[in-house]
Amino acid sequence: MHRLPIALLTSVFLFGCGVPTSLASGSATSVKAKNSETLDPKFFARRDMQALMPEAFSLTTQSLPMLSALQSESQPKREALIQAIRRDPSLHQRIRGFATLNWDAQEAVLKQVFTLECRILGITPPELAFDTTLKGPAYFDFDLTRPGAGRVLLNPTELAKESNPYAALLLLIHETRHSAQLQLAFDPQRSGAYPAKGYRAAFEAQKKHSKQLNFSEFCSLHNEYEAFQFGNYVVGALTDWTVDTLDMGCFSSQFDKQGRLKIDLLAIAQTVGGDGLLDAFNERQKEQYRKLFAKP
Repeated sequence: MHRLPIALLTSVFLFGCGVPTSLASGSATSVKAKNSETLDPKFFARRDMQALMPEAFSLTTQSLPMLSALQSESQPKREALIQAIRRDPSLHQRIRGFATLNWDAQEAVLKQVFTLECRILGITPPELAFDTTLKGPAYFDFDLTRPGAGRVLLNPTELAKESNPYAALLLLIHETRHSAQLQLAFDPQRSGAYPAKGYRAAFEAQKKHSKQLNFSEFCSLHNEYEAFQFGNYVVGALTDWTVDTLDMGCFSSQFDKQGRLKIDLLAIAQTVGGDGLLDAFNERQKEQYRKLFAKP
């Protein structure tokens, strides 16, 4: 269970997914729930922030077409990657025992999974680099003026410090998925329709507003929401849902021991509507907050 202060937590594990360390700077005013529980607002999504670029986030009324498109576009590809890995019993067993492997063996697994993921997703492979000078465990580097395939960067030194022994594999799949999103977002034949349209808005918002985003806002950008979900699902299914992903995105991107979403945004939207989605999400996010910061 994580006991890091919220500022340190955001600067450590979210930097690997594209959040600058400056997200953790500044002070936050605590707020209280009805039961007098103190909650840090830096963790939760704000309606006014998401309203700046509503097409970019998964918690707005405008997000509903994107959420539906993601379900139909992403799930078959996750399943295809899982099946491709299972067809290689040696690779599957090494993934199941990933936590026990030394770095050289883990790196071999990462490279093999990277190759498979790029093939299954049908993308131009991004550059994959293991860089010990990277400020954080992992990062997807992209340039909106020249999108291309981007770069997937992993830092073995920082990954070795992670409390989650599956962090390297989860982040490798996550960052590689970002390349597929980027390539789809800027495909001239598909960029005007969902999910490409939503991904493009998310990448643009990430570049423009990342320093202003709270924890749950960043993780609710369409590209981050789906990439966390993609990596968590693939690793979860391959390990019988035993890997702890508590620090890998919001509960909307995480799965329980039965492989069900902890927060199912589409299901919630069907009950509360698009206008009520953000508030319903924040209410359910309190459970992750308590678990991350050891709240009773």
